[in-house]
Amino acid sequence: MKIFIIGGGLSSAAPLHFGQPAWVPHGAGYWESRTSGGTGTGRGIMRFASEDGAKATPAAAGRFTEGVHETRFLEAVRENGLRAQRFSYAPSARSGWHVHDGEQALYILHGRGVIAREGETEGVALGPGDWVHVEPGEKHWHGAAPDATFVHLAVTASGATHWHGPVTDEEYASATEAPRPAAREGGPGHLPG
Repeated sequence: MKIFIIGGGLSSAAPLHFGQPAWVPHGAGYWESRTSGGTGTGRGIMRFASEDGAKATPAAAGRFTEGVHETRFLEAVRENGLRAQRFSYAPSARSGWHVHDGEQALYILHGRGVIAREGETEGVALGPGDWVHVEPGEKHWHGAAPDATFVHLAVTASGATHWHGPVTDEEYASATEAPRPAAREGGPGHLPG
């Protein structure tokens, strides 16, 4: 799997010639291609990340329960800019309640999980191939089903993430007891506002 970011300003780290890339390594599994000239914005940095050298670490305590691991692939180039991670959850593991200033997309890779929004007791069941589009300011949480592992990619377009405390065992049980399917009336993945 490879993930790409395109854009950014030009650094003076390496001399550039029109249309010729300069490959700059940034540690295991991460490097940049810098070019000048061409079409579009004229100058920019294209960043690459790969599984090679990627390391899963326990997700931040207080934001996630035990049993959640995070692998960071893309770090923000600008303050609160685009970033991407993979999260792996043990059965019953979950995030805390949180809100994003910008949009976020989740793509489910493996297992069974659930996502729930504030004000709803019933969660939405998630499985491989499902996408979730989280709107800015939408308070929610996501995690694994009680009897399954769960793995998803999270791509956050911009803005900070604000954490609002843990999901209680009662909230988790209510959301996972009989979650509704992800596909709803109005098209795949549609959730009424």
